Amino acid sequence: MADAAPPRKYITELALNLHTSTVIMIPPDQLHRKADGPPGFAEAASECHIYLICRRPRLSFDPHTFRPGTKISEGHFVRRVDGNEQRIAFRMKTGAPDGGRVEVGPYPHRELIGFNAQGEPERSFPATILVQWTSVSDDTVRDFEVVYVGQAFGDGTRSALDRLRSHSTLQQILAELSASKPDDEVMLFLFKYQPAQFLASIDGITKSGISGEADTEHFLNVMDNSLSEKQEIAIAEAGLIRYFAPEYNEKYKSSFPDEQHKILEDCYKLDFSGLVVEINTEDIRAPLWSPSTKGKGLHHIASFDLHDLAIRRSFFSLVDKNGKYALMNDSGPVF
Repeated sequence: MADAAPPRKYITELALNLHTSTVIMIPPDQLHRKADGPPGFAEAASECHIYLICRRPRLSFDPHTFRPGTKISEGHFVRRVDGNEQRIAFRMKTGAPDGGRVEVGPYPHRELIGFNAQGEPERSFPATILVQWTSVSDDTVRDFEVVYVGQAFGDGTRSALDRLRSHSTLQQILAELSASKPDDEVMLFLFKYQPAQFLASIDGITKSGISGEADTEHFLNVMDNSLSEKQEIAIAEAGLIRYFAPEYNEKYKSSFPDEQHKILEDCYKLDFSGLVVEINTEDIRAPLWSPSTKGKGLHHIASFDLHDLAIRRSFFSLVDKNGKYALMNDSGPVF
């Protein structure tokens, strides 16, 4: 016998959807360089709202097995996991300017150096970047664990890079990771979020929930009281923290500003029924994971019911084969 459809508060229910449009991957040491990166980089970074601090085993090249070729080079990446050395075979397209040679850089062997025909170094290929675009024998070499979620969004007077350069929590986390995980590398991911969208669900089957003028009034109230950009980013940050449950957000949760809590309370008063926060790293081929996720993935969707599940299950995305609305409780990586 099919289960009864879960109760709804309104005939028309609304979920807030937030999704990313831009992702930038940057090593922490680049924050303090005078140049902000290639053309267009500083502008793109200035529009970012959310940052993640991520880690994975640090990569280097084995200089003894590296075999450069005019079109394809082969060798091994080396990493240490829990103190044990692991070697990952790779094949990659490499080519130095003017037909010059490519060789592994000096110790700690974390980059390839491209030389021109005159023997002058002209290009650097860091292992941490090359691995994202390389054929490897173990795909986990590209995975990043999310250890902190924060806002790179301020009052508009400073770019995300400026804020991160002076971010005390970031500096403290980097120092602790360096001490506790000396074999790991840390990477920052910056994300721009698109303006929020509301997704509507209308139950025309069970007729449960508040209907008529009250339903219409609730719908118009949510749609007319649009969220500010600051509120949207506060919600995105809260959703990602809830989803990834990062190690250092848990550690520093008592230091979250009261203003952040007030913003979220104001958003809750709108009484939208569900929240869907998406985050995508497909463009840089960097799967994200944490111990709380259902696995690694390039595109994660975190979906939440914003009311007590024991009282009502509020937001339904699709109609299942039995004609019932299926609850969005399958947060996790899409691919």
